[in-house]
Amino acid sequence: MELVLSCIWLAAVTWLTARAFHQRSLLQTLDPAAPPAHHQAPRAAVIVPARNEAANIARCLRSLVDQSYPRTRLRILVVDDHSADATLEIAAAVAAKHPQLTVLRSPPLPPHWVGKSHACWIGAQAVGDGAEWLCFIDADVWGGADLVAGAVAAAASERLDLLSLAQRQELQSFAQRALSARFLSGSSRRAGA
Repeated sequence: MELVLSCIWLAAVTWLTARAFHQRSLLQTLDPAAPPAHHQAPRAAVIVPARNEAANIARCLRSLVDQSYPRTRLRILVVDDHSADATLEIAAAVAAKHPQLTVLRSPPLPPHWVGKSHACWIGAQAVGDGAEWLCFIDADVWGGADLVAGAVAAAASERLDLLSLAQRQELQSFAQRALSARFLSGSSRRAGA
C-alpha cells in the first residue's frame, strides 16, 4: 500500500511540476528597458507597505533607490504598518541618505480595513496628483536597476492602465521548488527584472 501511495504522490508532483513549467513558458517576461530621457519620463511613485520586514526592507529600498529611472521623476514611499521590529528605523536610515525616499507611519486602521491595503491607500494618498504611475511593491521584493523603467515602458507600449508583475522566487531547497511548482502553476503573469 505504501508503494502505491508513494507512486501516486510522485505522479502528482511530476504532473504539477510539468504543468508549472509549461505555463511558465506561456508567460511574458518584462524586457529590460533603457531609462527614458528626463523630460520624457512620466512621474512615477513606488509605494512599499511594510510590516515587520527588518530582514528585507534595506535590500528592497536599496534596489529602488538604485533604479535607472530618472531620480527626479521617481518618488519612493515606505508606509510602515505598525511594525514591532526595526523596519521603521532601517527605512528611516535609508531615507536619510536618499531625498526621493519618504517614510510614513500608517495611522490606526479604520473599521473594516486590513493593514496592507490600508498602508497602500495611505501611500497613494500621500503621493498626491503628481504621479502618473503608481507602483506597489512588497517589502520583501527587490528588482534590478531597470525594473521601473521596464514596467513603465511595457505599460506605455501596450497602452495599459494596469500592469501586474509576479516576481521570480529565490528557492533554496528541493522542497521549496516542489511546493512552489504547485503554487505557481495557477499563476498567469511573470515578470523578470
